[in-house]
Amino acid sequence: MPLEDDPDTWMKENEIKFIKFFKAKYAGRATKILTVADMDLLVDKMVVSPEPETKPHLTLDRLKKLVSGKTVLDLGTGCGINGIYAALNGAKYVTATDIDPAAVENTKKNIERLQLHDRMCAFESNVFDKVQGKFDVIVANLPIAEVNRLNGTEPAWSIISRFLNGLQEHLMQNDGRALLFCVSFADPKVFEQIYQSGLVIDQSYEENEFNVKMYVFELALSQN
Repeated sequence: MPLEDDPDTWMKENEIKFIKFFKAKYAGRATKILTVADMDLLVDKMVVSPEPETKPHLTLDRLKKLVSGKTVLDLGTGCGINGIYAALNGAKYVTATDIDPAAVENTKKNIERLQLHDRMCAFESNVFDKVQGKFDVIVANLPIAEVNRLNGTEPAWSIISRFLNGLQEHLMQNDGRALLFCVSFADPKVFEQIYQSGLVIDQSYEENEFNVKMYVFELALSQN
């Protein structure tokens, strides 16, 4: 059952209105070219679209300050927006992953369209399951509210927990940074996982026209 139709939902009225608006906007949509931050991205009709209402620039603005000359891992890449932006802004190499085969195929098409083969790749992975090695920068856009059909019955807070725990193995200890996107209607347990991790060094948010807050958390491993 969608969370906005659940009588026990934690969501506020404005957040429910936003979700209904977004789902209506998605209904019957076609594959299209979407321009974001001067990038013309192919967005498949079956893949999550970085629409203006989701404030994609919040993540992109932080990425731009971090990625020059760095190795980047893009988890939950969708159409590839974050990874492609990193590749176009000086990243040494970008690895993009998603649990959704349609998203991975979409990202590969954008890599081909933008001729980024020499500095970016994409493959299927459930969070860190098929990822090897450490990265200077990790950016993640993962399920944070509803149960994702591709994750079976795993709740959003568990997925975020796996991400946070996986940083110990995959994020560079010295000067490594991770960015995690979140929204105000996320499962409250998601926020608990984030704040209790002890990894948050900064955060920013911006409200859309529905007064729904979009967050980006900047994370780093302890230097102790």
